[in-house]
Amino acid sequence: MKPKSWVIKGCMGIALLIYLVIFLTVPDIAIVVHRTNFSVLFLLFLFVPLLYLIRGYKWKLLLQEANVSVKFWQACKIVLMGTFYGMLTPAKAGELSRVYFLAEAKAKTLPTVLWDKLMDLLALAFLAVFSLLFYFVNPYLLSLVIIIMLGAVVLVFFMSNRSLFLFFIDAFSFPAETAKLYFDTVERISHKQVMMKIFAWSLVYYGLCILLSVGVLRAIDPKLPWTLSLALPFIILFGNAPLTIAGLGLRESASVFAFVWLGAPPSQGALFGFVLFLLITVFPGLIGFFLNMTLKYELIHLKNIPGNYYNKHTTKNPLVRVMMANFHTILESFFSKTNAKKVLDVGCGEGYTTSFIRSRHKDVSICGIDLEESIIALARQLHPGIVFKKGDIYKLDFPNKSFDVIIANEVLEHLDNPVSALQELRRVAKVYCIISVPNEPLFRLANLIRLKYIGDLGNTPGHVQNFTKKQFENLLKKHFASVEVKTSTLWNIALCRV
Repeated sequence: MKPKSWVIKGCMGIALLIYLVIFLTVPDIAIVVHRTNFSVLFLLFLFVPLLYLIRGYKWKLLLQEANVSVKFWQACKIVLMGTFYGMLTPAKAGELSRVYFLAEAKAKTLPTVLWDKLMDLLALAFLAVFSLLFYFVNPYLLSLVIIIMLGAVVLVFFMSNRSLFLFFIDAFSFPAETAKLYFDTVERISHKQVMMKIFAWSLVYYGLCILLSVGVLRAIDPKLPWTLSLALPFIILFGNAPLTIAGLGLRESASVFAFVWLGAPPSQGALFGFVLFLLITVFPGLIGFFLNMTLKYELIHLKNIPGNYYNKHTTKNPLVRVMMANFHTILESFFSKTNAKKVLDVGCGEGYTTSFIRSRHKDVSICGIDLEESIIALARQLHPGIVFKKGDIYKLDFPNKSFDVIIANEVLEHLDNPVSALQELRRVAKVYCIISVPNEPLFRLANLIRLKYIGDLGNTPGHVQNFTKKQFENLLKKHFASVEVKTSTLWNIALCRV
């Protein structure tokens, strides 16, 4: 989704929430929150993992039918990561990102995610029809939910009908081999027995969500009737309408409507919808976010992006300049400890770090290398008097122990095989290595805050590894005799002794 669309839908959700706050009044909401039993809510969070074990198991069944081998825990992990992507998109479309965490072709894995979500939609519509028939008795809502259910059935039929689908995709020049792989998978997973089993597990999942909502009702006000929990299916349905990000405002509005319909206070309805969103989506989504931050993308191969994608060295942004000053302070403190006379800057980019070291240590012999000839030419132009060469971090063209210090500034996150690179750095270094990487997950959060790379969860183009401070330190300790790591806001910097 484009940033502009993301902002518009986000603003729509915020506007809906503001309207609800004005409609309900802040004092009413404050009173409801004050009376809520937070001890009960905390206990309810302990049951959320069970929900995602069911979701992981359900998807694994579909993958198994599609002849995609994935361990149960891996399926659960990917579902959690997809949940976070879903939080950032209308109608939770981001959950389709699960296919990017699997090695198999997307034409083979995409049907499993689509069928999983379609069975969820059918289960929700079925439960919503049940609650509307027996408890909420609203013919207009009932008609709308039935239309949604029929639409889901038609969508299943369309996506599983080879002739109809091929007729449609011909207009988009869809590769024939990809289409064949897609339908071969569809035929394996769309058997009646498989679909009934997945549908049953979807009912179990949402049934447990309804039980969880009973606990939320008890936490908000023990006097609230348990039947209000039966509003959950259509609250989730309307919350999934592709009008706002993560159903923000829509879900709370549907919850307020249900409470008012049954004579309950609307302020309690708004809190009910919001708390359930925290329980069922936000809490597991945040777990998925941190799982994604620590994921190693061994299966992803990206074109090398030379130099700085965002040139933090020359920016006029005062905040970035302060952070870079702090980074350079730590870099200088580490370098001063080495008493180095001969230095190699690996992955030097445009040569800003190389030049920084040279400007403060005139007696040091320093050379910068980078993979891209074009970026080396730019470095030579920007910093005349410093030697820059083309070089490969995996095959450094230098004898053993050639340099007192080797610097690798923001390089490891770009490498498919950082272990091999570290072994090569250690071979060429005589005494020290100074290595830095982005401090995850803060680095990606910073990108998201400035609305950059939202589709990639804030991941800067070219970054194929994500290191937390602990992971970075543990990796380095496997290759060096001693490691000292310091954090400079968005970066972790290490002084390593060979």
